[in-house]
Amino acid sequence: LIMLGAYALGSVVLSAQQSASPGDRVPGFETTGLGAETDLSEDDPFAPQSDGDSDLGEQFLLQRAPERTPIRLRFLSDAWWSNNLAATDRGKQEGWFWANYLELSWRPQLAPHLFLDSFADQSVYRYEGGDLDFESTQIGLGVIKIFPNLDDLAVFGRYEYRYTHANNPSYRVLIGAGEHLSDHFHRLRFGTQKNLFIRPLDSAYAAADASFNLDTDPSSLERNEYSFQIGYNRDLTRNFKTSLYYRAAWLDYENSGREDWNQTIGLELSYLINDWARLHTSLFYTNNDSNTSGSLDDYETFQTGIGIGLTGKF
Repeated sequence: LIMLGAYALGSVVLSAQQSASPGDRVPGFETTGLGAETDLSEDDPFAPQSDGDSDLGEQFLLQRAPERTPIRLRFLSDAWWSNNLAATDRGKQEGWFWANYLELSWRPQLAPHLFLDSFADQSVYRYEGGDLDFESTQIGLGVIKIFPNLDDLAVFGRYEYRYTHANNPSYRVLIGAGEHLSDHFHRLRFGTQKNLFIRPLDSAYAAADASFNLDTDPSSLERNEYSFQIGYNRDLTRNFKTSLYYRAAWLDYENSGREDWNQTIGLELSYLINDWARLHTSLFYTNNDSNTSGSLDDYETFQTGIGIGLTGKF
């Protein structure tokens, strides 16, 4: 525990100096693209069963059933092991953490092929030793436009607000007694996504988005992010499904000159218990290449875990 605490302090120095926010060390932490629920288009004879959605966020299938339900409540709970808990290139420490995620989204149809995009979510992360624990709250509001004449190409734009916070002894030592680590992000996100193909047993998609920070506290975290992702999904049996996911992002920090090239690849196997519950196991590899001096923000992480996903649609 002493070693873990010292390691966590070394990582938290970065957060205290506000060169990174706690969520940056968790693959898939940010809500990007259209998320897991994108069943918006009119036609698809091969629409899959509801599967409780995926940690990889891969179900980018632009279909809807005749009675589409605009409200979705989603819960994910995962136990993860990482070989680099604090996502650093120095003094790496492996260990476990527990991630819980709750999301409520509402996507009513506003007009033909036009949908409101609104959501609120809460994330809670608990790390072995407790020194890296944090929570995050996010809301988003925007619109989604589907273009049927372009094979259901989806384009979206939305406003997002995220509040990431942590309150433990390691953070307070570095930012001041009684202080509470508190990161605020106001930003705009725009993007597009496209099904490459949809077949009875498999599908593939590609997506790209860009986010622009309007106001960030602390200001050193202000950045613009440009990302591309591609994924492949396959039904192995009626209940077993697998997904492969790759995401590349360029992070341009406005006030420090820092630039990061971040790449993540993920593989997931899921078992569908019923229409609203699923079990899954996942593997992530992330590489972050930064231009900061001394390779301070360069790191690699391997992360694997198991969990359960629950989804209710209304």
